[in-house]
Amino acid sequence: MKYHYSFTTYGPTNRPKSLGILLEDRIKNISGLFYEIRSEYLKIWYLEGIDAVLSGKSEEEVREGEGYGVRIRKDTSYVYFIFDESINCTIETSELRELIEIWWKEYVEFNKDRADVILLSPRGLVWKVVYAQMGEESMRMGEGHKLDPDKYKELNQRLLNDPIVSHLEKEMKKDREDGTYPQYEKYERLLFELKKKYSLT
Repeated sequence: MKYHYSFTTYGPTNRPKSLGILLEDRIKNISGLFYEIRSEYLKIWYLEGIDAVLSGKSEEEVREGEGYGVRIRKDTSYVYFIFDESINCTIETSELRELIEIWWKEYVEFNKDRADVILLSPRGLVWKVVYAQMGEESMRMGEGHKLDPDKYKELNQRLLNDPIVSHLEKEMKKDREDGTYPQYEKYERLLFELKKKYSLT
């Protein structure tokens, strides 16, 4: 990695912190891109675009998220803020790929114990259902009551083996292959079916 970077945390003092990344001046305008890569789906989505170009399968790939876009070419990639393209940066595509991998490794490690952070994957989304059920029980038992996640392992396994989850996994894979930005409403609809089927919160 030729560029200097460091990680930081931010957020209100009375709430869990979020992870951020600080980049050297030459590439500081791409830092906002990493704040959008907060799911496994998106990490794969960006990397698949980069790999398609680096391997020669595609001459150019474009990825646009909620705030930042990337025009990926073999030598360099152009990162820009969608709502004000004067905020932009050009970076070597191989370096961008490495930075995404570095960011994702740190992001997963930072959030490994966070029940409220869901790394978007079929397993992560199913845990979202399980945590919702845990939260409902915790509320019934009173503020400050801590639940043992092991109690919910059986529920989690039942949900993961459900055909709805298989369908969810196929839909996510199809969206990635199509180069589609995550269809959160569609995923949430499948989760709603899962909750209804098992009479969950």
